[in-house]
Amino acid sequence: MSQYAQLIQDLASAIEQGAALLQTLDDGQFTKRFGNSSSIGAHHRHVLEYANLLVDGLEQGRVDYDARERNVLIETNREAAIAATRRLCERIRGIHGESLLAPIEVAHCTSMTSDCAVQSTGAREFLFVLSHVIHHWALVRYLLEAQELEVPATFGFMPSTLRQMSKTQNAVNA
Repeated sequence: MSQYAQLIQDLASAIEQGAALLQTLDDGQFTKRFGNSSSIGAHHRHVLEYANLLVDGLEQGRVDYDARERNVLIETNREAAIAATRRLCERIRGIHGESLLAPIEVAHCTSMTSDCAVQSTGAREFLFVLSHVIHHWALVRYLLEAQELEVPATFGFMPSTLRQMSKTQNAVNA
């Protein structure tokens, strides 16, 4: 498998971790907020929006991460979120790996008064979105722990962190 095909697979798998988690929650756990924090549903919606914008952007040659739909149904209805996740992962897995080499313009608001558009590649943006997904899963992990819910051991950790944890554990057990 090429590194680009692997990147496509890794992004889809990371997003699917969220859907698997949603199947273990009830609606109250999915939508619960602590103070001004976002709910698990809001984080899941945000992840789906970024990834969908990237997939759309690959086709158009331009991605604008600020053009999010902010679909409230996805953050308030677990079944809608799970279905949207499945559709997105099918789209991601349908991408040809070599297409990630193509240049793409990336637009993003960089402050309250300015926007920025730069050149990138699909592969670089896949790396960004993958990291962004895991960052949000880490926040979801916190929200699960705040509700005293069980969290899968590897959920919300970067692969490099999991590798280091494994090395540390192996050294302790040696």
